[in-house]
Amino acid sequence: MERLLGVSLNYIEDHHRQWLQEAGDRLGYKVVFADDPETAEDVLKDAEILFTSGPDAVGLCGSGLKWVCASFAGIDAY
Repeated sequence: MERLLGVSLNYIEDHHRQWLQEAGDRLGYKVVFADDPETAEDVLKDAEILFTSGPDAVGLCGSGLKWVCASFAGIDAY
């Protein structure tokens, strides 16, 4: 079974997508993007890692989720 890194961000540019794809490839993860709220649950259900900008996406992941990374972690409020 392939290892999935799910990405659910409010704002993401093409160069960010490319960087995430390259990092996933290097580390043995298939990167999947949950861009459409209608299909997000299907996209994220098998994610082992979730990179997200909000807590809602966590509930869309299945029991195999091991790690959640918030895009704002470590950043002071602005």
